[in-house]
Amino acid sequence: MPKLHSVIFLQPAPQVIIASAQMAQQSSNRAQQKNAQSACVRLLLQIAMQRFDIVGEFYDHAYPYHIQSSDRRYFVSFSHSKNQVALIISLSPCAIDIETKDIKHNIAERYFHPNEIEMLSNLSCTDKQKLINFLWRLKECRIKLLQDQLYTGMGADMTPYVIGIQLNSISLNKTNAHYLYNHPDLKLTALF
Repeated sequence: MPKLHSVIFLQPAPQVIIASAQMAQQSSNRAQQKNAQSACVRLLLQIAMQRFDIVGEFYDHAYPYHIQSSDRRYFVSFSHSKNQVALIISLSPCAIDIETKDIKHNIAERYFHPNEIEMLSNLSCTDKQKLINFLWRLKECRIKLLQDQLYTGMGADMTPYVIGIQLNSISLNKTNAHYLYNHPDLKLTALF
């Protein structure tokens, strides 16, 4: 039976719910860990639906995941990393990503857009790592939101999203097409 602790609910904008929690247990077996993450993020969805009085049927057989109630559709996105799980529920298409470990510099250099590599080259080591982690989460969100291919999505230029973002503080920014929410303490980024 999955168990969660340290459940946090956030509402960065009207009609948007973000939930994050830690899994009570972690498995060293990769397959068991994936199954536990899946069960825990679905438990978190049940808790969020109860807390915010969302009644409807959850559809996870095709993307985008959604909850269909009698009068509206709520879009849902999940993410998990190690023993942390997160989700977003929104009336518009949405995506969330959570990463508990730092992304290595050589991975960024391999997959990131040249404009992003240029931006990173002008930063201190600490700021560089924060930006790499943020860009990775943002790219994961973009891939989920647009249902893009991994290679194409990782190579997309995300520098326009960085303008005005404060990597050290919680932020909500409006871009041309979406809202971008970043919570550095939770290592969580969302697009909606």
